[in-house]
Parts: sequence; C-alpha cells; structure tokens
Amino acid sequence: MDVAIRGRPHSSQLAAERAELEVRGRNWSARHVADLIELSELTVKRMARRGALPAVKVGRSWEFPAAKVRAWYAGDLPLRAPPRPRKKP
Repeated sequence: MDVAIRGRPHSSQLAAERAELEVRGRNWSARHVADLIELSELTVKRMARRGALPAVKVGRSWEFPAAKVRAWYAGDLPLRAPPRPRKKP
C-alpha cells in the first residue's frame, strides 16, 4: 500500500528523510523517531521530556541526535531522568 495514512508520510519516506538528515549531520524530529521505534509522536515527546530518550529542547520543539538515538535503540546508551526543577520558596 503506497498511500499514507491520515496525511502522514509513508514509513519508507520517513526512513529516507532520516538517512538524509543523518548524512547532513542534522537532528531528527519527533515524527522520525516515532516512526523508527513505532510509537506515537506524543509518546516520543513525553519520553524526551522525562529523559527516557536522548533529546534536545529547541524552542518549543524536540530534536533528537541521530547517533544517540541509534545507540539508545541498540541498548548501548543508558539514560536517567533529568533532575526535577526546584520549587521556589
């Protein structure tokens, strides 16, 4: 089936975009990571916010370094949750 579901790009198209971004040294977006690990974009963003996925917050969006995501996916990169923000007195 070559038709994208609900306006989303086809998985093979996203794989090609991931490869191109990685060659150019650019970070992946949440949709690229979501397609790779077969989860929703919302779940990927939640995992990034909790520190369960290697990610960088850029403005209001998340970017995912390709090499670190691949290492995490292979199980070579253990992550821990980021420190909780302190409450102001």
